[in-house]
Amino acid sequence: MSIEEQQEIKSNAYSEAMRYMENAKAALQKARKEGKHYSDKKYVRMACGTAYSAILIALDAYLLLKGVPEPIG
Repeated sequence: MSIEEQQEIKSNAYSEAMRYMENAKAALQKARKEGKHYSDKKYVRMACGTAYSAILIALDAYLLLKGVPEPIG
């Protein structure tokens, strides 16, 4: 894999993961905070799921760059 291809993978994965994280932040802002705790579980769960997806995108790119083959199945 060339350096240009690696840079393209990094750039695309980073922008996609950051887009997911921005969506997670937006969902968390809808959860309304009461003191130290959020009052609406629905939006907290939605934000956590979206942030988890962002991590998976970043991890997929990292493993691809390290040469780890994708699992079959």
